Amino acid sequence: MNQVEVLNRPYLEIELDRYGIIDIAATIIEQVKEEARNLASNVYEQFTIDARILVENVYKTITARFAMLENEDPPEDGNSEDTGIKYVEFLSLDQTDKG
Repeated sequence: MNQVEVLNRPYLEIELDRYGIIDIAATIIEQVKEEARNLASNVYEQFTIDARILVENVYKTITARFAMLENEDPPEDGNSEDTGIKYVEFLSLDQTDKG
């Protein structure tokens, strides 16, 4: 199984906190890792994670956008084989209220 690393996780957490939903950060990260493992290794391929949550009696749909990044650091042993690590960057977070 490939390892997935979200490079700018603090930025994602700041955005979730801004919407008052920081408590779903771990769930979003796990969904990102699962999605990234299933994607081909297409660099800069974008994908979204949607979550529907109840906040103060209002359903909110959260859409987080991410992009797969190229592994820029060569392996330490000089071997050019794939390291098995997929890097993901958080791009944006949108929220819609569904009543």
